[in-house]
Amino acid sequence: MELFNTCLKLAKFPDPLKVGNIILFYKHGKSKTEASSYRPISLLPTIGKVLEKLLTQRLNFHLEKNNRLSNLQYGFREGRSTEMAITKLLDTIHKGKASGNKKVILNTCEGPAIRDQKQGCPQGSCSGPALWNLVANEILQENWPINTSIQAFADDFVLVSYAPTRVQLESQINESIAKYSTWTSKNQLQISAEKTNYLLISKLVRGPTIRWQGERIKRVHAIKYLGIYIDEKMNWNTHLKAQSTRATHLYHNLLKIAGKSWGVPLIHRRTLYKTVTERVLAHGAVAWCLEPTVRIARKLSTIQRPFLLAISGAYRTTSTAALQVILGILPLHLQLQREARGTALFRLRLPLSTNVSDIDPSEIEEKATGWSTHPSEHLSPTQISLDDGGNINTGLRIYTDGSKTERVDNQASINSAANPKSHNSIARKIFKLLHSHPHIRVSWIKAHAGYIGNEEADRLAKEAAETENFPETPLELPKSFIKTFLRQKMLATWQMAWDDGDTGRLIHNIIPKVSLHPINWTRNEVLFFTQDMGLSLRFSMDSTLQKPLSVLVGKSAHQPIMLRFASSQPPTIWHHPANNISQYGSEE
Repeated sequence: MELFNTCLKLAKFPDPLKVGNIILFYKHGKSKTEASSYRPISLLPTIGKVLEKLLTQRLNFHLEKNNRLSNLQYGFREGRSTEMAITKLLDTIHKGKASGNKKVILNTCEGPAIRDQKQGCPQGSCSGPALWNLVANEILQENWPINTSIQAFADDFVLVSYAPTRVQLESQINESIAKYSTWTSKNQLQISAEKTNYLLISKLVRGPTIRWQGERIKRVHAIKYLGIYIDEKMNWNTHLKAQSTRATHLYHNLLKIAGKSWGVPLIHRRTLYKTVTERVLAHGAVAWCLEPTVRIARKLSTIQRPFLLAISGAYRTTSTAALQVILGILPLHLQLQREARGTALFRLRLPLSTNVSDIDPSEIEEKATGWSTHPSEHLSPTQISLDDGGNINTGLRIYTDGSKTERVDNQASINSAANPKSHNSIARKIFKLLHSHPHIRVSWIKAHAGYIGNEEADRLAKEAAETENFPETPLELPKSFIKTFLRQKMLATWQMAWDDGDTGRLIHNIIPKVSLHPINWTRNEVLFFTQDMGLSLRFSMDSTLQKPLSVLVGKSAHQPIMLRFASSQPPTIWHHPANNISQYGSEE
C-alpha cells in the first residue's frame, strides 16, 4: 500500500513494472506464416497492473465527472452497451491507443528480445481502454459534413451519411473519409481497407464510389456491426440466417452429449439451452425483436424446434407448442421480446408501445454508474460495523426497519451503503452523507432480538404499510417490479396462444395452463402423451376420488400402458405385463 501511495504522490511509474511478456495467440483459419495471423497478448507484472488500475480509476473518474468523453463512444465505458450503440446507429439510419513508453519482451527462437514500445497500449493492460478512448475522443468531437455522423464502440467506427442524390452522397462520404484518414495518420493508426465495407440503403442501383487512400471500398448487401447483421432492406433476413447457422452449430454440439436414450439428463439439457443457446440468440434483440413480425416469430420457432426435440427426446411429429409447455420453455420470439422490452426500459430508457405498457422510463429506478466520490476517498473503518451494535447506549440512536437502509438489521444494506461504486442511488446518498459526517456510524443489529428501538421501527413500518389514504411518496419503480410486470405480460400472451392454438390439443387437455417450470415427465411419458395413437384422452378432476385410478388407454412398443392420475397431479405412467391388468379396470 505504501508503494502505491508513494508512486501516486510522486507521479512515477517504476520502469521494471513496465516490462511485459508477449504471448502470441494464433487466429484460427489464418496463414501461419503471416505475422497478422497472431494476436499478441501482453502479460504484465501483477503489481504493475494494480498500480495501473489505481491510475485508471482516477483517470476515468476525472473524464466522466467533467464530461470530457464524447457521448458517441459506447465502448470501454461503464453503463454503456452494444445495445445502445446498435440502437443509436439504427436511429441515425432511420432519420435519414496511445500511452507512455513501455517495454515489451517477445520470445523468439534465439531467446527473449527486448524492444521499446513507442506506440499504442499492450493488449492486456488496465489503462489501454481508457487511453484509447482519449485518442478516439478527438475524431468523435470533429465537425462533420452536413447529414453525416460518426459513432464508435471501442475501435469499431461507423460513419452514416444521407443525401438526396448519389453525387452529393459520394461527396459527403469522401470528405468525411479524408478527415478520418488525417486523424489516423496523425496517430499512426493502421486501417484495414479489405475489412472496410459500405452499405447503401436506397433504391439506387449504382452506388457511390468511395475510396480509402486510393483503394476502393467494397459495397456489401449487409454489414455485421457488434454481432448484428444489418441488411440493405432492413428486414433482418441476413441476421436471422446467421442466427440459424449459429443455432445449428450449437444443436450439433448438444447432440454429442445428449442422445435419444443416453447422455445428460433432461434437466441439464434444458439448463444448457437456457444458459447457452438462448443467450447467444438473444444478443441485440432490442434492435430486431422488440416487435417481432409473424415472419420473424415463425423463423425463431423453426430455430427453437430442434432443441426442444433434443431436450425431450420426443418424436419428430410432436408439435412445437406442446413441447414448449411440457418443458416450460417459452416460445423463442416471446422470450427475446421480453428481454428486448427490458433492455428498452432499463438501459435505453425508451417507452414501450401503449398497448403493452404506459410506464414512463423516467419513473423507473436508474442504475448509477461510476464513483460516487473520488477513488481515493473512503469511509472511516469505524463508521461501518457488521457486529451486533444493539447494546451500544451512547449518543443518539436511530433505528430503521432496514427496508431502505444508522442502525439496521439488514447487512446487505450496510454493505451497499459502504460501497462508493454501488449501483443503488439511495446507497450512494448514504455513502456521501457518511463521508461528509464522519461522526455518524452505522451498525448492524440482530432482528427480533428484543431491541426496543428496532421493534418500534418495524411496528411503525408495518403500520404505515397498512394505513389507507396514506400520503404517497414519489419513489422510483424498482427493477424487480418491472421484471415481474414484463413476465406476467409475456405469460398472458403465451397462455392466449396456447388456448387458441390448433396443435397440441391432447396435451392442452392435460396441461391447460402454461408455466415456466417443466412438467417432470420421463422420456417414456413424453413419448406416450405426444404420440399419435388415434385416441382422445379425456378425464375429469374428481376431488372425491379416494385413491389414484389406473386405466389401460393404449399400447406403446407392443406393451400395454397403464395411466394413473389423481385430481391434482399430472398423469404418471406405468408399464405392466398384459396379464396383470384388465382393460379399463381399476388397479386393486
